[in-house]
Formats: sequence, structure tokens, C-alpha cells
Amino acid sequence: MRCTFAVAFALLGLGGARAAVAQSPGTPERQPTTVAAPFLVTWNAVERVVKSDPVNGRLDLLSDGTAGRRGRWRMTIPASDFRAGEWATCQSGAESAVAPREGVVDVAVTGDSTASTVLVTARWSAQNPDEAQRAIECRTAGRFEREAEKTIRSRAEKEAKKQ
Repeated sequence: MRCTFAVAFALLGLGGARAAVAQSPGTPERQPTTVAAPFLVTWNAVERVVKSDPVNGRLDLLSDGTAGRRGRWRMTIPASDFRAGEWATCQSGAESAVAPREGVVDVAVTGDSTASTVLVTARWSAQNPDEAQRAIECRTAGRFEREAEKTIRSRAEKEAKKQ
């Protein structure tokens, strides 16, 4: 049986450890979504999208350059949020698959004053932070990533037309 490697993320300033977020091996590389809007307009759209969903935590800036930015946010998904079952499936051994309860989302925006690209990547965990931790593998369906990129592109292009 192949081992699943989990990447543990520590919470800075919030205290306590969080559940490990497992990335399934062999996840295919995706191409970024092209956005017909300037780089800064697209990044502002990312900020608005993150703030618009109550399951999202704050957007942390990981790197900032003249032609690109990378950010990350956490998601805490309540059991009542059935969207998560469409985003990923998580399974441990022979147990039945379950929806994720947490996610770590990375976003990369590159571009210039006329056009940009956005790439969203999510890693999921089915662990309840209040329960004992166990090995579990989550496989993204890619739906969350595609929908997030589509929403960011739509908002950025709409804003660019106003300018």
C-alpha cells in the first residue's frame, strides 16, 4: 500500500495544531486561466472572492513581485456545507469516502497592465480538528479550483470594463 504524505500546517497566532492536509500523489498540473484584465484588478478580484465566502479565512500574501503575487487562505467547511462533496473525496483504507472538512487554497496571479492569469490549487483534509488524527487521502475533483478561477476571471473582467 502506498503511503500518503501529509503536509502539516501550523496556525500562526491562533494557537494549537490543525489537521494535516493531504495532497494526493500524481495530481496533474493545470494551466492558469487567462484573464482579460490587468494584474492588480485580478488580484483585487481574488481578495473579493476570498472575503465573499464565510468558510474562507483571511488571504495571506506569500510573495509579491512586480508581475506576480502568490497567496494562501484556509477554509473551514461545516458538515452542513454540501458543496465540499463536489470539491474532493477523502478516504482512509476501506472506509467509505467522505467530504473534506478543511482546505488550504493557494492562488497565483501573474500579468501586467493589460492582461493576467490566475491559478488556484486546493489541498483538502477530512479531519475534524477536534478528533484524533489518522491517515487519510483526499483527491480533488478540480471543481472548486475551476469555479474559483472562473469567478475571479468574471469579476476582474467586469471591473476592467468599468475602467
